[in-house]
Amino acid sequence: MKSIWLCELPMKKGQWDNHYRFYDDGTIEHEYDLSVRKYNLSTKIQPSEIEDRDRVAILAIIDDCPKEWQAFVINLLQE
Repeated sequence: MKSIWLCELPMKKGQWDNHYRFYDDGTIEHEYDLSVRKYNLSTKIQPSEIEDRDRVAILAIIDDCPKEWQAFVINLLQE
């Protein structure tokens, strides 16, 4: 399993991280903060668990993903 793209979305509420890490085997890891005391959290998720607003934001910056992996990530997001 190799990381292919770390998608860094704009920070929630101006300070909380909200990132998605995509792997070559189709695994998606959501890396995020919830509060001052709950930060640097990480959860493996299914594509269907990505919130619609995050899915739209990811697709809006898909050009930041390495070209050879863009179609792969788009297909994952459509699952």
